[in-house]
Amino acid sequence: MSEGWDQSEFDAALKDYIAVSRHTAAEIINRKAFFIARKALWFTVKSDPGEIRSRLNRSITVERTTASGRTELSTGPFGAILINSRLGKKGEPGLSGPAMREALVRLIAARVRSVAFLKAGWLPAIRILDRIVNDKEGAAPFPPEANRMAWSPKQIGDAVPAKPGDLPFATIVNAAIAEHDKKGALQIYGSRALDTAFYDEAASMTEETARRLQKDADKVNAVLMS
Repeated sequence: MSEGWDQSEFDAALKDYIAVSRHTAAEIINRKAFFIARKALWFTVKSDPGEIRSRLNRSITVERTTASGRTELSTGPFGAILINSRLGKKGEPGLSGPAMREALVRLIAARVRSVAFLKAGWLPAIRILDRIVNDKEGAAPFPPEANRMAWSPKQIGDAVPAKPGDLPFATIVNAAIAEHDKKGALQIYGSRALDTAFYDEAASMTEETARRLQKDADKVNAVLMS
């Protein structure tokens, strides 16, 4: 999840939901973990080569320090500056001309693959939880592109279901990190999708809890009025 994530809202909604449910805490937590994994898959952005290409070709201006220690402004495509910055950190010379254009093509292709790989990283958790969750009504649908994905190998994702106990908990793991993209896509797109899934599920539980409490209150009032 992203930095600064506050799970207290979700935890409070879950506690209230468990209090009005007929199911055990472990059953509820596993169902909600399944729902969150499905929603995270749904909210993870689809790779858009055109958008990625546009972003990397966007002209930006940055400060750079010359070999003599002078600070200069450098303007160029974001992707080109990113590539040369990475090379500079390795102590390697920067690229230009045809070599830079070729490097930009490779960078764009790597970004497209990394986002698609990240999306597939939710599938192992979904597969594991799907086996133990009986009531799947209300789960987010698979995006069209996810239906075409093969189930991913366990090493790019995992889930640990909740077990009965005083403080049951479930774990969802998306470990899909493209080799050449490091953690960029996972941090930018993965955390955003997971945060959104948590917030959406917290809101859903709060709404359902309020509905059930109102239904119980209506029953009590009906008895008192009869």
